[in-house]
Amino acid sequence: MASSMVHYIVSRFVARELGVGDLNMFLVGSVLAPDTGNKEDGSYCKLHYMDIREEIARKGFNWRTFIDEHADKMHEDYYKGYCCHH
Repeated sequence: MASSMVHYIVSRFVARELGVGDLNMFLVGSVLAPDTGNKEDGSYCKLHYMDIREEIARKGFNWRTFIDEHADKMHEDYYKGYCCHH
């Protein structure tokens, strides 16, 4: 997992390239929100939209699930930032 500082630096570059209107909400989505869960109760994996496939020993962010759940909000800077986290 990347450090919060790495997420912050990369997110600032991405926000500038995207022309993000609300930088604060973008940064909350990209730096803070996904990492507020913990691994013990499974909320970390849920907030990272983990797709765990034990049969092939792979895990990762499931873009389709995230987009399906938030399609009507993807124009908001918070959700753009959340995608940037991954």
